[in-house]
Amino acid sequence: MLTLLAWSPVLLLFFLAVFHCRSALTLAAWGICWTGAVAALVFQTPFKVVFLAALDGLLVTVPLLLVVYGGILLASVLIPSGSLARLAQWFTQGVRDEWDRVSLLALGLGNGLEGAGIIAEPVAAPMLRASGLAPLPSAALSVIGYSGLMTLGLGGVIITVLSGVTGYPTDQLALKAAILSVPASVLMAWCIPFFAGRSGFRPGRLGYLFLMGSIAGLGTLAGVKAIGYQVGELSGGVAVVLFLVIPGIRKLRLSPSILRDAAPLMVMGFGIVLVNSLPIVREIARSRFAFEMSVIPGRSITFRPLADAYLYLFLAFAVAHFLHDRNRSILSSLWRGNMQGWRTILAMALFGGMGQILSFSGWDLVSGLPIDQSGNIPRILAESLLRAGPAYVVLVPFLGWVGTFLTGYGVASIMLFATLQVTIAGKLGLSPEWLVCGLAVGASLGGISSPFKVAFAASMCGAAGMEGKILRKTIPLGIAACLLLGFFMILI
Repeated sequence: MLTLLAWSPVLLLFFLAVFHCRSALTLAAWGICWTGAVAALVFQTPFKVVFLAALDGLLVTVPLLLVVYGGILLASVLIPSGSLARLAQWFTQGVRDEWDRVSLLALGLGNGLEGAGIIAEPVAAPMLRASGLAPLPSAALSVIGYSGLMTLGLGGVIITVLSGVTGYPTDQLALKAAILSVPASVLMAWCIPFFAGRSGFRPGRLGYLFLMGSIAGLGTLAGVKAIGYQVGELSGGVAVVLFLVIPGIRKLRLSPSILRDAAPLMVMGFGIVLVNSLPIVREIARSRFAFEMSVIPGRSITFRPLADAYLYLFLAFAVAHFLHDRNRSILSSLWRGNMQGWRTILAMALFGGMGQILSFSGWDLVSGLPIDQSGNIPRILAESLLRAGPAYVVLVPFLGWVGTFLTGYGVASIMLFATLQVTIAGKLGLSPEWLVCGLAVGASLGGISSPFKVAFAASMCGAAGMEGKILRKTIPLGIAACLLLGFFMILI
């Protein structure tokens, strides 16, 4: 019975999203209330702990909420001005058809941005929308495009966290994660026809999408081997872009109007790359201009305004307003963005609180020690799957999916479940490195099913309120992709 109640937050969100197509805000409200009640009443987590964990989750989410807000503001100027439509048309004019355009923007641009440390949705979702896709597929594909390779993204941060949690060398983990990311990238490419394909889907398209996913995955693996895991996903995105653009590159001619349209995005990208590439600047941004807060004893939350993307998104918004909308008051642009995004931001804040309630269920935050190991929901989830015995390896990516589905973050999923895989591997006689990498890649695949990420993407392209319709497809697709990846792990 306790195992069923531990799974109940997953089952509740699954039921509301798949069978009732509820919005992200509705899912978040039900999720945090139900999770808090289960943690307090069933797993004997003190109400004070539940409250502090929820507050901690909100504060942890603040930097990402500011990124979302900045992205919404930027899109609220670039979309009405036609700037993104012109950029999308220019960027894709050298490719042949709709499938090339979608692959270029979702798999190429999406992986390139995430690999460079730039959150993809504020750029990819509006550009997919501007390329002619409807809001719903634009939001879905902006997440699907990079989820297969996300473990090797963000400049290697996720692999660094995985290494720190498990104690295994980063290079070994990165290589195994890159190998698993090849089939993961193909599986994500095969999800594209569920949202795109106005010209009609034919079985032969699976071969084309297999090629696109393989180029992205093998490009990532090559980047990890030749240069380092820090550029893995970036290499995969660049490989797709080059494959699709080079045949028609002569058609891509820069003009003053295109440079003007691209200026806000260039400002954003330059700022983020600068602060992450130059050691001196990175040190100043990450260490000297940083401050900490704490609501849970012994746990600090660090804010780095100069190192995070939101500062550069706000700067890009200011540039976009000056170039494209200066006839209006900047306050009117802010108001328009607020009206578009407040539901998304509130939903994401609630999901952040829900994730931390799960993490600290069964804990006494005063002493910092667990009240009872059997009362920690993530541990119960992991150990319930252990009953599968040697077949457990098939379920490991799904466990990563569960963590991302509930918390919104692949990194949070790793923090919840990675150390348990080391112990479980010893019990079952399996390779702990393969298990933790399977978990991490599954957590990345979980991004397509995360109400948190879907809400973010939907707010970027006019799909707010459609999150339930997106999740109705992406939840089953995410689960299926993780199980298929698990079967692949048996073969290696």
